[in-house]
Amino acid sequence: MTIIKTLPKKITYDEDGVVKEKRVNDFDENNNLLNSLIYDEDGDLISKESMQYDASNNIIEKKLYDKDGDLLKLIKYEYTLDNKVASEKEYNSENTLQKSSEFVYTDDGKLIKEITENLYDDDYHEYNYKYDEPGNLVEVVEFDKLREPIKSYMIKYEY
Repeated sequence: MTIIKTLPKKITYDEDGVVKEKRVNDFDENNNLLNSLIYDEDGDLISKESMQYDASNNIIEKKLYDKDGDLLKLIKYEYTLDNKVASEKEYNSENTLQKSSEFVYTDDGKLIKEITENLYDDDYHEYNYKYDEPGNLVEVVEFDKLREPIKSYMIKYEY
C-alpha cells in the first residue's frame, strides 16, 4: 500500500503553551490513518499506533506499541452488512481478551443497545437507546450486570 502523505495530526500544549505531545500520522490513498507516532515534549518517541482496514475502509484492527515496538494492546473490530460497528474486542500483549463491546442497531441503522464488559476488572455496562418518531435520541438507560437500571437520561426536543 502506498503512503501518500504524512501530517502532524495533533499537537497538545500545556497551559504555558509548551508542547506536551505531538502525533505524526501516515495515511493511505483513501485517507485512512495507517500509523501514528506519538512523541513527548522533548521529541522522544513514546508510543506508536497502527491500523488496518477492510475493503470498505472500516478499521478492522488497531495495534498500540510502546516506544521499543513491543505490543501493548490489540483492538479488533467487526461490522454489520451496512458497515456499522458490531463488536470491538480489546486484547492485552499476551493476546488475552480484556474488554468486549457489542452494538445492536435497528433496521434503519440507529444504535439501540451497547454492551461493554471489562473482563480484567469485572466491570459491565449496558446502554439502551430510544428514539422518537423523527429519529431523535430521546432516552438512554444504563443497566448493571444484573440488568437493573442504574441511570436514565431523557432528552427533550422542542419543535
